[in-house]
Amino acid sequence: MSIKLMRRLLDLTINPFLVAATGIGAIAFLLVTEDDFASAAFAVTAVAVVIGVLLLASRRPAFSVYSAITLTLLVVAPSVVKARLTGASLHALDLAHLADPKVSSFLVTGYASYVLPILAVLVMAILFLVMVYRYETPRQVGLVRRATLVVLPALLLPVALPQWASGDDYQFAGKHASAFTASLRELPHLWDEHPLMVRLAKTPPQPVYELPLTCTGAAVMPDIVLVHAESQLPPGDVPSWGTDMLSDSFKSGDDKLRRFGVETYGGSSWVTVSSVMSGLSGADFDWMRQFISASMTGKVDDAVPAVLASCGYDTAGVLTFGYDQFDLGPFLASTGIAKVSGAEETGIPVHGERDIRYYDAALDALHSGRNGGRPQFVYVETMFTHSPYDARQEAHAVFDGEPFHSDPETAEYLRRLVIARQDIEALREQLERNPGPRGTILVEYGDHRPLVAPAAPSKDGKGGLADWRSKDYETYFAVHAYGPAALPAIPDHARLDATYLGYWIVEAAGAATGGVVSDMEALRRHCDGLFHTCSDRAAVDRVLRRRLDADNVRFDPLMNPSS
Repeated sequence: MSIKLMRRLLDLTINPFLVAATGIGAIAFLLVTEDDFASAAFAVTAVAVVIGVLLLASRRPAFSVYSAITLTLLVVAPSVVKARLTGASLHALDLAHLADPKVSSFLVTGYASYVLPILAVLVMAILFLVMVYRYETPRQVGLVRRATLVVLPALLLPVALPQWASGDDYQFAGKHASAFTASLRELPHLWDEHPLMVRLAKTPPQPVYELPLTCTGAAVMPDIVLVHAESQLPPGDVPSWGTDMLSDSFKSGDDKLRRFGVETYGGSSWVTVSSVMSGLSGADFDWMRQFISASMTGKVDDAVPAVLASCGYDTAGVLTFGYDQFDLGPFLASTGIAKVSGAEETGIPVHGERDIRYYDAALDALHSGRNGGRPQFVYVETMFTHSPYDARQEAHAVFDGEPFHSDPETAEYLRRLVIARQDIEALREQLERNPGPRGTILVEYGDHRPLVAPAAPSKDGKGGLADWRSKDYETYFAVHAYGPAALPAIPDHARLDATYLGYWIVEAAGAATGGVVSDMEALRRHCDGLFHTCSDRAAVDRVLRRRLDADNVRFDPLMNPSS
């Protein structure tokens, strides 16, 4: 391209009429994507603030308008992707996760079809804006006039805030530009009191436990293997899939299917793990839900692994990601898992590996631990059924009935699910062949539904994923027993929330009673397996307040935690 042609194009680019037309196009775009006038007006006001700030600093109108529009697109595009993957729009606090190089690497390698186009557009936009900035002559606009263009829309922002943005579930409203802008209000919350501290301040101090946490001293306690079954659930639980294939594979040893309540959809597995190990609800954490593992590292003294360890168990964990990724390794270690092995130690690649590799690592930990004569608790994660589903894994494996669905990604998920269930059946067979002298209890749970399981629609932050009672937050859990270990009495609630599973495992193993174990057992029965959505929420808060008063849990602000 000649220099002369380049100058002509840049002259056209900074032409006031083209700049104005681009601005009008941006307003039309926001009207369409925000889906209602009030939300679009709020988003346009936010864009006007950005334009004003850039104009104040640069005195370049075209550069300011194009930069603000580019920033808006760079919010809307990943927000649309995030909503497709999790149901929620982009939140300002999501940027904290992106600051972790391991998280960024995982997103780029695991979701390349989404991330790389956005990065490519970002690079091209930066080059374009640099050229416009260098070519455009600064306007001689007085400081007061430029400052006015910042102050006026800034004053209008609180007035323009849509009513739906005042609710707790505004991220599920499907308003991407305005939801992100509204989320900026929450940045000061980083230094606020923990949401649970605010809630529990309304609950009176509770008396000490009638019976303190006490190890039973049982002569024989079984080994325990806890499987985190990534994105797994019985296909029959998703009516639109039109199949009940593999349903027997998800049944417990008593031939029953059981529902498991989680508080995340399509991702954020650490929310479910944290609930299982700590007996805390991610939904109770409100805006801190995504940071539950980071915020509670070293803050849960009566966590499930710690209770088991204090009663004689060796504890080990096998992760699919790196030890530090999503803060999960440090969190699990702080809950009492003595040896947590991340991908760095197992040597298993994060993407595309069959679950049997993780099971083999878990069995190695189980068998070597048995040599010490103590009961074993081994937590193991899986990965094969993790999204994305746009590539055929284990391509050589072909099954009767393929494709299992008309949608290619759903078909690939179901195909991977067949392989994953084969692998867990292989794990069961190995435990049956070698249950150990104590016997082994195998507990497995689905951490969340897969992205290809259609979520119920929500409107203005209501219904669908905005409702913690939604079936979109249900997976499964199953229990099996091998060797001398008897199948324990499994809870038969319509839905067992993740917060209860860990302490039920302590019960089932006969390891401890009293303290938080007995409190959680009584609460589970009283609330019929529900925690955050229990009909008697005051009872839940009393259990949490007792743990807090006993200094067994500490809920600190995210940005200035106590030591």
